[in-house]
Amino acid sequence: MDSPRKSSSASGTPKSSAPQQGNLTGSARVLNDIVVSFYNSIQKWNEAYLNGVRLIQNIQSKNESGDEFQASCEKLGGLVDILRLQLTQMQNFTAKLRSLKVLHDSSLRIGISWTLSNFGNDATCVVMSFSNLAVGSI
Repeated sequence: MDSPRKSSSASGTPKSSAPQQGNLTGSARVLNDIVVSFYNSIQKWNEAYLNGVRLIQNIQSKNESGDEFQASCEKLGGLVDILRLQLTQMQNFTAKLRSLKVLHDSSLRIGISWTLSNFGNDATCVVMSFSNLAVGSI
């Protein structure tokens, strides 16, 4: 007996009920790439931040000596470098968003209702918060 074919791709994920309308191009593609990269930077920031907190807690609880302490400090320094890099990248993404806003005042949207202008303002607030957290922690 033949079983009915499933409406799914080779990877086992269900197909979308809406037909694909082609690849994004131009400013829409740039905006999509910025949004994805911004999200990834936030995730990398969070991971490095949490690893730093755990490392500091380890240092405090173990009362490490000379070489162990130095190794932990070097790891912590590496995490701080990652935090700085991610913050710089997020600042660059907001600059790109401002440039896109100049080109396309309100015609670009993220999803159905999030305008480029609103996303740019929200992204700037997020970057300022991360920046304040980084400066406030020192």
